[in-house]
This record gives sequence, structure tokens and C-alpha cells, in this order.
Amino acid sequence: MRRDNFQSAIGVVSETPHDAPNTHNQLKLTVLSVSMKITNAMLTHIPFVYFTNIAIANLLEREKYLEFMMFYFAVIGMILSMLMSLKFSIRFIYMNQKFAIIPPMIIGFSLMTAGRFSLAAVGFWFFFMHLGQAAFCPDVSILELSDIRYSELMLSLGYCVESIITAITLFLFHQYPSAMQFDNLVAAMWTNFGIFGPISLILLLSCRFLKLSATTKKSILDIQRLVLFVSLCFFQCGAWMGFMIYLSPYHYETVLVGPQICGMVMAGLAGIILTLVKHMYGRIRFIHMLLIGLGTLSLLGSGLAFIIEYQDPTVGLFFGGMGHGMVFVTGLCYIHFRSKDDGFRVIRTGFCHLVHLGGLMIFVHTTSQYVYLQTSASRNVVVYRAGWIITAGSIGALGALVLNEILHCMGMYNYKKCRDTFLEDANDISDHFKSTLGFNDPDSVTQQPNNRRQFLLSVLALCLKITNITFNYHIFIYFTLATTQYLLTEPYESLFAHMYHYIKYYFGLLGLIIGLIASCFLSYKLIFMKSLGATFLAILIGVSLFTTEHTGMAGISFWLMYFSLGIGLFIPDVAIMEVSNIRLTELFLAKGYIVENTVLNIILFIFQRHTYMLFGERTLMAIGWNSGGPFVALFLLILILFIVFWPQTFRRGLITIQYIVLYDREDKPAVPVKPVTTEISMPS
Repeated sequence: MRRDNFQSAIGVVSETPHDAPNTHNQLKLTVLSVSMKITNAMLTHIPFVYFTNIAIANLLEREKYLEFMMFYFAVIGMILSMLMSLKFSIRFIYMNQKFAIIPPMIIGFSLMTAGRFSLAAVGFWFFFMHLGQAAFCPDVSILELSDIRYSELMLSLGYCVESIITAITLFLFHQYPSAMQFDNLVAAMWTNFGIFGPISLILLLSCRFLKLSATTKKSILDIQRLVLFVSLCFFQCGAWMGFMIYLSPYHYETVLVGPQICGMVMAGLAGIILTLVKHMYGRIRFIHMLLIGLGTLSLLGSGLAFIIEYQDPTVGLFFGGMGHGMVFVTGLCYIHFRSKDDGFRVIRTGFCHLVHLGGLMIFVHTTSQYVYLQTSASRNVVVYRAGWIITAGSIGALGALVLNEILHCMGMYNYKKCRDTFLEDANDISDHFKSTLGFNDPDSVTQQPNNRRQFLLSVLALCLKITNITFNYHIFIYFTLATTQYLLTEPYESLFAHMYHYIKYYFGLLGLIIGLIASCFLSYKLIFMKSLGATFLAILIGVSLFTTEHTGMAGISFWLMYFSLGIGLFIPDVAIMEVSNIRLTELFLAKGYIVENTVLNIILFIFQRHTYMLFGERTLMAIGWNSGGPFVALFLLILILFIVFWPQTFRRGLITIQYIVLYDREDKPAVPVKPVTTEISMPS
């Protein structure tokens, strides 16, 4: 019987260099497995138990057995995961659990912030069920992946990590509750989310990407990784935008349009920087993550300023404006150039808009009962809650960006390389894409690039931003609020109280999800045509009913308008980036951002400071058609131009799309090979 401490069995004493064991990789997996014990600490985390009990206290007349219901759900989750382990791997179960706990956590905290304790209790129950679903996974992972010679030691280390975290939180909860912000329930909830939300996400991504299964394509994981990392930065952008849309007149008198101007300046600056870098090197240089990180830091500063100076949010508004402009332009451009040519680039770009709208919705949902109360106390509550939401989202996004850089430095993947192989080949030539797109072919007379056509299509793409303008158009927001509240009468008033403030965004979110799903099977040209047509009809019908005092039906029409707008909400930015000159893409996207915000801020300024110019003493019919009539005409005109002139770019790579725009041909251009010079030695 050989007693060599398993060295010969696992190849530790192998003399072949290429067969040497990768102990560094095993150490990383062991550290990850020990870190997974945080999941078990979350299951007994006192603040989560405390929040759940507060929510349960308002459910079913405070039945005593409900105090322990969360742990019954945890047991149910554990039983389900044990059954799943017969079919699926431990890694799959843990990843599914980590992905599933974040939505119930956000929903539960948002509902409690909004005062909906009964619904929040249900969210927390599902949160505990998903925690229980992976309660045994960390221990199994430690025993399986750690060095077999030190398995017991690693398991003890994991137990110590879990016990230390539980002991610290228990001590702080009982001895120093102010340190955990328990003197303010909203602050306590979002503080815990800001801590455990990013930790859960980092564990999910680490588990997903540090150990690849043999049946998983690495390129697919790479794309999923870039979408997750970048799109997280759009959540706090959406929350800040929601705060600006519903900014009280008292605060608006202080800042006017200053924060939005800062956002437009930073968006333009980001576009100029990326374009200049591309011009200097003759190729796309992926410095986007640096700019995204700076923008996210600015948003973090905005959130902290809201929390500290909630009575005067001026500083936070300007910091948020700078971060929003930089993150929005840089993040979309990064995903656009980094994505693979597999037909899903549109969906990945649209997912950022989905997260952006989600952040806006959570802010409006949690502050809906205060946004229109013109008191100092209500204004302070709105600013304070906005600060915690933006801060929590920014911390999570910064954690994802740091993890992204760590994985890049460890060689797990290269986020500075195009996943579109055809674009990467053209990018390697470093000639501003001239040879690839035929700008360096003097012999071709009939096939000169049609720059005029590309410029006109780029202008048309900028005009498509009318849908984003309409979505945040303050007059339509006012019309929707004024008409929707007539629908929420008894016996539904108590159930849907304050829902008329934000229900339109749920319709927009539903439309956006449907638009993203449809993009898997249909071209965005067809989807946007349907969206424009449906929006045109919804505005026409809604304004007509509003002017004839059919208020309730007008409210439903405006809901459908937001649903139709949501279907194509992400398409204008996709269109701008696809048809504009590939050397100036960032500038054109920044122009679209500036055009959209300029129009919205002019309208907002008139709405806040010169309301009589919009309404005055006019009749209801004049108000409706003066506000909605121009949009009806614009939607009809843009729809016709879009149908007639827009090219078909479904499931095509960026270089192919540029070729279609410049030459109006479907065939794929040939990428020139970078010349290689060799020296020939002559015989003496």
C-alpha cells in the first residue's frame, strides 16, 4: 500500500512539464468556495430576519406562526435543491440561487420603502427560499475543490468565516444599532443591500467564470460577462434620471437646467475623447471601462451627497449629471463594439436600457407618495431615498468593474478585444478602417463609398430619438397622471393608492421586455415600425379622448402609448451606432444624447417656469392638440422616412452594415491582410 500523501495519484510528482498540476487555479477555487460561506451567513443575518419580521407583522393579523415562516421557506428551498442535485451540478444550483436572490431582495426593500409591508413579506419569503436552496453548496464545494490533503482544514476555515460574520452582525445589532443605521429603516435596508447585493453578484460572476464546464462555450460566457458588468452601471443612471424628472419646483428653482447641461457636456467630452483616441491609433482602443468607472464614481458621489445634504441636493444633482452623461454614452459604445456578430448585439444594447428603466422605476415606486407633496419633509424624504438607491447601485457597479479588472489581469479573458472576429481583423490593420471599407481603392470608379447616404441615414437615426423624448415628455406625464387617477376609484382606490404615479413605467417596461424578446427573431427595423405605428395611434386616440373629456379611456390610451414606446425604446441608440461612420460613432451617439436632453430641458424649463405658455386660459381641446398634435405629425413623418430609406441590417456584423450603408450592397467585404515585410539576403 502506497502512502505518499496522494502525490503520485494526483500528479504532483509528475516529471512532465506540461502535466504539472495547476495549484494556482486550485487555490483560487478554494478561496472562492470558502467565500461562498457568506451565503450561509446571509441565511441567519439578523438584519434580514428583522426586516422580514417587520413586514410579516402587517400580514394576516399578526399570526404568531408567521414569525418562523421564512425558515420554512428556507427548508423548502433546501429540499428543492437536493432534488435538483440528482440532475444538475452543484455549481449550476449555486449560480441559479445567487442569480435568484437579487430580484427578491430588491423587490422586498423597494416595497418596504414604499410602505407595502404585506407584499414585501412575500418577497422576503422567496428571498429566504433561494438562500436555503444553496445552503449546502459551499461545504460541498470546499470538500470537492480544495486540496484533498487539506480538505478538513479548508472546511474549518469556511466554518470560521461564517461564524465570524454572524457574530459581528449580531454584536452590532444588539450593542451598536446606530452603526447599522437601524435608527432609520430605509437607510438600514439599503445599507444592507449595498453590502450584500454586490457580494452576491461578485460570487455569482466568480462562480460562473472561474471554472468553465466542458460543455460551455467561452465566447458566450464572455458576452454575458460584459453585459452584466456594464449594464449594472445603468441602474443608478436611471434612478438619477427619475429624480430629475420628478424634481420638485422648489429644488428646480435652485439648479434650473444645470445638472442636465453638465450631463450633456460630459457626454460630448466622452465622445470626443473616444473619437480622438481612435483617430490617434487608427483603431478602436477599449478605454471605455476607465470612463465608465469615472462616471460611476461621480454617481456614487451624487448618492452620498444626497444622503449627507438631503435638505439641499444641489451638489448631488450636478455630480449625478456628469456621471449619467459619461456612463450612458461610453457604456453603449463599449457593448456595441465589443459584442459578437451573432445577431444579439441589439439585445445586449437594449438590456442596458432595461436596467436604466428599472432604476427609474424603483425610484418612482419608492417615492411616489411624496413626490407631489410640496412640503419640506416630503422633499427631504425623496432626496434621502434617492441617495440610498443611487449609492447602493453605484457600489454594486464599482464592485463589478473591479472584479472585471481582476479577471482581466488574471488572464480569464480579455475585455479589450472585439468579439466580432471580422471587426477585430479590420481593427488590427490600424488604418481607420479605410482599406476594409474601400476608401483606399483608387481603381474603383463605380464603387465609390456613398458618404452622403451615410450622413443622411445618421441624421434620420438622430431623429428617431423622438421616441425617447416622448417617453420622458413632461406634458404626456402630466396627461397620464391627470387621466389615470380617475380610473383608481373605489373599490380599488385603497389597493392601488399612488399607483397612478408609476404604472405607466410598468407598461413601458413590459413593452421593452417584449421588444427585446422580439429582437431575437425579428429585425429591429420591423419592430420599430410597429412601435412607431402603435405609438402614433395611441397618441392620436389618447389626445382625442382627453379633449372630449373621456378621461378614464384617455388614461388607458396613454398607458398603451408608453407600452408602444417601450417596445422600441432602445432602437434609436442602436440605429445611431450602426449606420453612423464607424470612425465617429461615439460622437454621433453623444449628439443623440445632447439632442434628446436639449429638447426635454427646454420643455421642462417652460413647464416649471412658464406654465401659462403651455396651458394658460386655453380650452381643453387647445391644450391637448397643441401639446400632442406636433408629436402625431412627427411620428407619421419619421415612420414614412424610416420605412422608405432604412436598410436591412438584421444579424449582420458591424463592417458588413457599414458596407451596406456605403455601397447599398449585401455582399460581405473582404478584409485586407496586414502586409508583412521580409528582408531577402543576396548571396555574396
